[in-house]
Amino acid sequence: MEREHPVGGRVHFFSKGPQGKLIDAEILARCDELHVRLVKQLPARRQVVLMGYSSGATMAAALAFRHPQVARAAMLLRPQPPFSQTVARDLSGLPVLIIAGSEDPRRTPEDAPRLASQFTAVGAAVEFHLLRTGHGWEQSGLDRTITKDWLGRSISQPEL
Repeated sequence: MEREHPVGGRVHFFSKGPQGKLIDAEILARCDELHVRLVKQLPARRQVVLMGYSSGATMAAALAFRHPQVARAAMLLRPQPPFSQTVARDLSGLPVLIIAGSEDPRRTPEDAPRLASQFTAVGAAVEFHLLRTGHGWEQSGLDRTITKDWLGRSISQPEL
């Protein structure tokens, strides 16, 4: 996405309110823009694995909730819930991986568990990991190990 919004010295792809609070209307607008661009790029009825880190994970979660027809699975590293309330349709069986950091200064301790609960409430098959790390990558490579294992188990067959 081309838009960049500086917040607290960091660049995000959507603007935020005071104290970095997400704005539902802003996330919805950026999500719908991304969906239009994605649909133009995909063959008819094709699905993708939505992957994102930090604000990218937040946007990937928004896309899965708002436009689930494009999602084959979602891999979300250091996300926060994109919306104040779940705006999802039925996500029965959608594989979702959430990896959060227990010492992440950019997220509240409730963010990742709340997002996992939102996905579970609409039927997604959620795998949640809370690693002893901050917002960056866990030093021993655990992010990579978990992600690789999850992809192997969740996305075992290429979509035809």
